Amino acid sequence: MKVFHLRLKTIICGLLFTLFCNPALSTEDVMKQAGRCAVNYLQVSHASAANRVIVDYEQIDVRERAWHLIRTYQLNPSISGSGNNFAVDLNRFVQGKSNSLQLGVNGNVVLFPEASIKDDLDSQDRSAQLSAIQTLAACDDLYGFTPKITAIDLTSDFDCAVSYWLLGAFNPAQRAMASERTRFAMRRHIQVNPDTNAAQLEQQVLAEGQSRGRRIQQGLDSANVIQETLGRCESQYGLGQ
Repeated sequence: MKVFHLRLKTIICGLLFTLFCNPALSTEDVMKQAGRCAVNYLQVSHASAANRVIVDYEQIDVRERAWHLIRTYQLNPSISGSGNNFAVDLNRFVQGKSNSLQLGVNGNVVLFPEASIKDDLDSQDRSAQLSAIQTLAACDDLYGFTPKITAIDLTSDFDCAVSYWLLGAFNPAQRAMASERTRFAMRRHIQVNPDTNAAQLEQQVLAEGQSRGRRIQQGLDSANVIQETLGRCESQYGLGQ
């Protein structure tokens, strides 16, 4: 019963917002808007980085949000291009294998490809990831879905490089792995900041690592903070310790 009331509330919120907050939208525009959000949600389900960039992603059923919109706005046409199978057409469109998607009972509303939410989330471009998440959050706001999709606060590549350097400095047995991770994080930093001088960055990481290392040895900083940072870095890079 609680689930029913939640879904009913979502339907009402979405319809009221569409009808009263966007009175200028035509029926076709309303369907396109719902269809675009449904496609966006489904693209998230194909993104390998989704759980690393979206807060509590495992608790968000993006596929259910997509199909909720499809059902609510009757986006499933009675005639579909591939053997009358809308799910097949939808999946092909979501994966970028089709140039259009027919929506509506008569299939008279057509979506065309836009920038892929999946590609943006899986990219190493933080601005692209944040833009994708903002797009998803706008869909959540429009249709009343909760919890709202939000971005995980990421640790900077520089801090990750320093933390990996410290791991190698304090754990000789892991030094080779830590050195590789340090270089990886520095490469990521340079990708985001292409004007960075690689040699200068290496010196900055070394200097900061030595400084933090001394503070840890003097009891001014906790080694647990470094361990927590390493955990976040491993998660956002999709690496396994």
